[in-house]
Amino acid sequence: MQKILSYFKKDKTVLFILFCLVIVDRIQLLINFNFKYVGSDDLIFWQSAKDYMTGVFHEPYFYGQNYNFMLESFFAIPFLQIGMPYNIALPVSSCIISMFPFFLFSIVLFKKGYTIESMIFILIPLLLPIEYGILSSVTRGFVSGLFFSGFLIFALVKPFNRSSWIIAAFSISLGYIFNPNSLIVSLPVCSYLLLINYSRISFYFINILVIIPVLLIEFFAKRFYILNPEFNVHGMWPISFSFKKIIENLQHLDKFYGYFTPLLWSAGWFILIILLILGIILIKKDWKKGIGVISGVGFIIVLLGVNKVNDNIDSIFLSSTRMFLGIPLLTGIVFFWSKKIFRLSDKHWKTGLIIIVFSTFFIKSSVYPAVIKYHTLKTNYGPVAIKKVKDLSCECTQIKNIVNTHNIDLIIFVPDWKYNVPYMEFYNYGCPLMESGFPRTLMSIYEKRTWVYLKEKTEIGKNVMIYGAEVNLENTIKNMNCIILSTDPSIIIVNNNSLTTESLLKLLNIDLKRNSY
Repeated sequence: MQKILSYFKKDKTVLFILFCLVIVDRIQLLINFNFKYVGSDDLIFWQSAKDYMTGVFHEPYFYGQNYNFMLESFFAIPFLQIGMPYNIALPVSSCIISMFPFFLFSIVLFKKGYTIESMIFILIPLLLPIEYGILSSVTRGFVSGLFFSGFLIFALVKPFNRSSWIIAAFSISLGYIFNPNSLIVSLPVCSYLLLINYSRISFYFINILVIIPVLLIEFFAKRFYILNPEFNVHGMWPISFSFKKIIENLQHLDKFYGYFTPLLWSAGWFILIILLILGIILIKKDWKKGIGVISGVGFIIVLLGVNKVNDNIDSIFLSSTRMFLGIPLLTGIVFFWSKKIFRLSDKHWKTGLIIIVFSTFFIKSSVYPAVIKYHTLKTNYGPVAIKKVKDLSCECTQIKNIVNTHNIDLIIFVPDWKYNVPYMEFYNYGCPLMESGFPRTLMSIYEKRTWVYLKEKTEIGKNVMIYGAEVNLENTIKNMNCIILSTDPSIIIVNNNSLTTESLLKLLNIDLKRNSY
């Protein structure tokens, strides 16, 4: 018995237990939310994962956009190859990407002898509210840039090492081009590295040598859409800044920082106060690190004035907090720099952490269903929507039965005010991936698969299902073989069609276009 107790006093054992708790916590999130629900935008990642797995690369970014690389789709390939369904493979890959920086920081720090700091890093995801877990596990590209931020740990433990500079330069530049929200982490680290290496010419040379080639990746990716504008259905907004917006947003900080304070879940914005105080204290102890922290906090506040940061709706699924997902990792870095300020022995740290982590684990476990229920009461928010995977599968099966009965070649989904774009996207993108032998599909507007749009507009489908269009058949079609299967939603079958898709829709007074602006 004494031998067993002594084993549990070992740091490696404690770290392993903490690691297991964090993994179990994330598994609970996956089971309660990610495996059960899918977002309309998630389906594009499903499609790209299928394409990448077969070596097909239609365009650099998220289909139909000139931004947002789909890193999660690459990570999902091994899981899809062993037979995992999309609704499991993609969320698992998102979780790996979002958790990786914390685990890498923890492992490296532990090997360097920073035991408590290592434990803090591995615990941060567990100590944050469930909403943070949701944001960092949905397959939307929110955490792809932060994946690369994990490699900054090598520059932090060896800030004068040239190989560390190379790794940091790759980490910062790749993080930026995958998602600029990684700048919340990289800017403070950059400031610190610059302040301690400003007199070394090789520091500048190495960074320029690494960063420019990486930024060329973004240059050529953007250029693809300049040369092929038909692929850009929903382009990136021109970035603008308003100081007035900062003043306005300072009155609603939880709208931006609501899920980033460990333990104090109802006061998410309080993390900024903590970071600011630690930064001021650090300036007195180690001014270069202190400047790094202050620059990070300042940058976070300045971001409130950027128009893209204010692109949100009243939902966690399109919340401004997605722009600040780097704050937890920055919090860990600040603690790593300032741990000596807290005059506690390692024994007291371990005891306190174990009590806190087990308490938090059991509290989160008990409230998972209630929190998930709260955020999924409403499923359609206009620009984005969510749906239960089980419901989508059933609805796709119902559509497939109609397809088999009428020998359908092509389904055209026509969004309107009632059945809007995200609603139709579930069927347009999801059903062909969930149902084998599903026919070709097309959206009459906002079709993000440009190669499908260009091909189908000139193709002729012999038997066509038009889903969602309200058409007066008596006035529009007189010499066509048409069947009205349903009026809510409207489902029309056109048999023995001899017109191209574009001509058929024109005859039905349905616009076939890329967007509405």
